[in-house]
Amino acid sequence: MTVYNLTPHDINVVNDQNEIIATYRAYGAIARLEVSQTDAGTVDGIPVKNTMHGTIVDLPVPTEGAYYLVSMPVAQAVQAYRADVLAPDTGPSAYRVDGKIVGVRSFTRYTH
Repeated sequence: MTVYNLTPHDINVVNDQNEIIATYRAYGAIARLEVSQTDAGTVDGIPVKNTMHGTIVDLPVPTEGAYYLVSMPVAQAVQAYRADVLAPDTGPSAYRVDGKIVGVRSFTRYTH
């Protein structure tokens, strides 16, 4: 099994003692979700935008034995048809120092 990190950041996995047990280096290509916006007026004088998600860019086709670490929006966009796409679990269990995530304890898949 090979895990490709398609985010712009190295991803550390930590154990219960907050020790780094694995690091997934940024692979180079960054899987991303194209976004477009249109003006939707204002609320209380503040501009509002309609945001539409478009095409996913730089996500390889599924390959046997490969998993792809991507951002949460990309993982959510492919949840219905890509079991090989994972995101770092940045929820409450993530290890933080001064509010910044230093490591995650798990990966997550988004499901319906």
